[in-house]
Amino acid sequence: MNRFFTKSLALIALVGGITAFSTTQADAALVAYICNDAACVGGGDITASDNGVGDVDGGANNHIILTGTVGDYEITTNIAQNLGDGLDLNYTATNTGGGVAGNVWLWVVDDGFNGPANISGLLGGTADGGTVTAYICGGDDNGQSPVNSGPCTSASDATSPATSIVLNHFAIGGSYAYAIGVQIAGLPGNGRNGKTATGDFRTTVPEPVSLSLLGLGLAGVAARRRRQKA
Repeated sequence: MNRFFTKSLALIALVGGITAFSTTQADAALVAYICNDAACVGGGDITASDNGVGDVDGGANNHIILTGTVGDYEITTNIAQNLGDGLDLNYTATNTGGGVAGNVWLWVVDDGFNGPANISGLLGGTADGGTVTAYICGGDDNGQSPVNSGPCTSASDATSPATSIVLNHFAIGGSYAYAIGVQIAGLPGNGRNGKTATGDFRTTVPEPVSLSLLGLGLAGVAARRRRQKA
């Protein structure tokens, strides 16, 4: 009996260790981008790291507010943050030009996640025309440069005014970085009133409690089998 309890406690401790490992975010590097190309490697892009130059959120940790104009798009609000269980991107983009605007990409990336894990995402918002595309990229290692490197999952919505996109992306890395992005394309000219696209892209990774429950469940099964054999 003592041997059984020792094994059960060891199992729970092992699962607890896995849980702690899976939720640790060492060497975090939250960065936000506003870009005129998908990889953010050309000129004319705007970027800011957490509490770095360009982050105007007042010093909040794991939270970036980045504003600026790229091409015909004025990004009046770009809130990029790590909520602990995943990344979130909240945006408002306005076409300030007279004609149909081209493309703009908004990204947020962070590292130090541990997996493998399924990343799920939901983008909701509105757009005065054009097309909105959501991306989840990476998850194969703990680096993400350029920002759209690694495997990507994407989906588009050209429905106006509502935007609704659901994404699921599998991260295979033991320790991984991933990026989420929103591409806005073809937003009509502003006329007298600015044409805008707004939205919030929220992504989550599995909660650590699921691993703890798995360990407790396995311990329960072992206890039941032990009693049946007694």
